[in-house]
Amino acid sequence: MKRSTTKCLAVLLVLGLVSLMAGAANAGTRVMSGTHKVILDIVAADWEKHPVENIPNYSNKTYRQQVLQKDEFSTRVLIEVKMEPLRSNASFPVSGLPGSFREFVSPEKMIQSNNPSIVSKARQITSGARNVADAVERISNWVHDHVTYTIPVPQDALNVYRSGRGSCQGYTRLTIALCRAAGIPARYAHGYLVPGENWGARVERFGVKTHGGGYHAWIEIYYPDVGWCFTDGEYTKNYVDPYHIIRWIDGERSTPVPRNPVENLNADTGNTYTKVEDNNLAKWVDYYPGPKKDILGLPIRSQQTGAVWGYLKDSRGRTITDAKLVVWGKPDAHGSRKGKVLSLPDSGIWSIAGLNTGTHMISIKVGGKRKDFDIEARRGRIIRKDIVY
Repeated sequence: MKRSTTKCLAVLLVLGLVSLMAGAANAGTRVMSGTHKVILDIVAADWEKHPVENIPNYSNKTYRQQVLQKDEFSTRVLIEVKMEPLRSNASFPVSGLPGSFREFVSPEKMIQSNNPSIVSKARQITSGARNVADAVERISNWVHDHVTYTIPVPQDALNVYRSGRGSCQGYTRLTIALCRAAGIPARYAHGYLVPGENWGARVERFGVKTHGGGYHAWIEIYYPDVGWCFTDGEYTKNYVDPYHIIRWIDGERSTPVPRNPVENLNADTGNTYTKVEDNNLAKWVDYYPGPKKDILGLPIRSQQTGAVWGYLKDSRGRTITDAKLVVWGKPDAHGSRKGKVLSLPDSGIWSIAGLNTGTHMISIKVGGKRKDFDIEARRGRIIRKDIVY
């Protein structure tokens, strides 16, 4: 899988508020809420020889990809992600699956879910899991902590398990193998991340460092009472951002494999990607103390910490999008505070999570002017506070 380090299309709010988080300096899951919708125009540089690959319509619990317009040289596609709580209480171990799910709990050449070492590890990781969501959470956290992004190395599940090294393919195959070994249906999603000015980007989203741009693989996991949900083993649990474009999913008939699955893509040698719309209403609303390396995820339990969010507006009620937010820590013994400067996304939403009950000081900077505000947080609650600057 290709990777690079240029500017990404996404404009995102970075929230690395470790000093304010319940759990102090511990890493964990930034729990997300909201929606993020992107509309892209994909235009082929040499459409006669390499037209834009056929992009399928597809949707699951948190993701929707829809082709809005297509001709011989371009495609307009909408991708919308809903970051809603994963309200799954399906019991674990899983039972009563239809026969059509057999292939999604069976081993494959590169996904050795019947290997004794993988079976034993899956049982160990999921021991005591309360439900399927809990079991998947444990598997995702374990893979995230025990695999280091590395290329080129063998990318089958067993080699990645033994070496602790793999690319997105390795993350994906090992996660699928552990899920299948635990009796949880999972399958391989083929696609790519939207390129930047050249091919890809490396950005930080809500304190989690991510790659953008390149052929990519991720996972789709089945919850018996909810349905299929995407997970990106490197960055996210139970959802992916709308810069993930689906090509096909193994075993999913509505996303057939392209006739020339590599040559026909041609995404990295000339296609251009123009944002028609990027409506990012994502918020960081909670914090879970795991895994050991930061990751983004959806709520799977009741609110654990305090969170405050809102819109930043001017005196006429217009949203302000060109501001900086400074979050101040508690005074030290000498009365001094350390601050963390954050940028707001185009939506003008600000959000802070992982807060304990009490008063927290923030500052808003617009241009060269600054105003200070106090916000009240309550552990276990999400509070909305629109700020008028």
